Amino acid sequence: IEGNNQVVEVVATKLTFTDYPGFILPGFVPPFSDFAATVEAQDMNGNKDKNATNSVTLSRSVGTGNLTSSTGLTQFLSSGEYEWIDLQYDTEETFRIQAVDNTDGLTTGETGDILCSNSNVVILETSPVETFGTIQAAINRINSTYNPLTKNMTVVVTNSNTYNENVSISGINTAGYTLTLRNWYGERPTIDGGNSNHVVQIGISDFIIEGMNITGSSSYSGVYLNAATDNVTIKDCGIYDCNHGISTGDYAQTNLTAIRCAIYDNGCNGIGNYDARTKIHSNWTISQCLIHGNLGTGDYSGVELHNVNGVNLTQNTIYNNAINASTASVYNSEVCLLNSTTNVLLKNNITFSDAQESTHMFIYDGATSSSVISSSDYNDYSQTDGTCFGYDGAYGYSLSLIHISEP
Repeated sequence: IEGNNQVVEVVATKLTFTDYPGFILPGFVPPFSDFAATVEAQDMNGNKDKNATNSVTLSRSVGTGNLTSSTGLTQFLSSGEYEWIDLQYDTEETFRIQAVDNTDGLTTGETGDILCSNSNVVILETSPVETFGTIQAAINRINSTYNPLTKNMTVVVTNSNTYNENVSISGINTAGYTLTLRNWYGERPTIDGGNSNHVVQIGISDFIIEGMNITGSSSYSGVYLNAATDNVTIKDCGIYDCNHGISTGDYAQTNLTAIRCAIYDNGCNGIGNYDARTKIHSNWTISQCLIHGNLGTGDYSGVELHNVNGVNLTQNTIYNNAINASTASVYNSEVCLLNSTTNVLLKNNITFSDAQESTHMFIYDGATSSSVISSSDYNDYSQTDGTCFGYDGAYGYSLSLIHISEP
């Protein structure tokens, strides 16, 4: 390291990978396809030793396949580094690469996990990695072979293709572990239900769906919970052009979370549990979601909750969800709390409407103004037509308990 007044000598003690598939996020490479990796000689503080010309050999450290390079896996560093640009791996599995110094015995460097696969859908935790052409085939494999779960398992969609299928997750005993269906890093797959059924049906507990576009079900729901479940999370998903965005069958749901989802342009509710309005639900979280344009022609809302004890409704933007008609029902609201929904935290939400509707938040049928806890605060609203932000249908007055910061 050179400066105006000093020179610090760097003497390498270790080899470090500074670039490879998955250097920042877990990497993905197809089999028999070129990929690159760079190795540096560094001191204990991560400074590059520009004088290092060591001989370095790459090899597989984790996995069962063969790592090759047409120019050779052994190369000499130049100015303290070398970049291989023609590495290939031949087996569909998760693997790692190590860099071994042949000159001075520098500490060996190793990559993180790299996934080698030529398939659309994989199960990560199997060895070798099991591969499938459809999402449902991977779910069926877990149901038939790894049920009940003995560890957390992950079904990964490796590309941004559209999957024309209806996915049903049922019959799997998670046994306290978690099953995750998710996108690969940087990819955004789409599941299109073709209007033949609910796009994704969830009938198990301890399940996460993440990073998917869910669409194509104008007569059904994008995500439909068809059994009593606990600990289901819908995360970073786009849900659109369905009848309902997220809805439940006639079953109680506990610890249901929707976070960072965009739920829009659906025919009825964005999120709702009308079909389970007689059940007692608990601990729902709807946070950091964008919910808009869910324009039902009946009594529908952006968020419609029945009989939920404990709701964390925070940091959402909810707008233009009610019916665009002068005869809009009081139920046509951005948020509608019904049937003894209680212990509701409303905080840091933004709601607005450009069309006729009755309220931004409506409380009725057993829920009352006391359903909203007193720490609710910092909700911004604006409305070009309609009545008020909050309305207590049971007692017929505007809600003063909800502290509103008006823009």
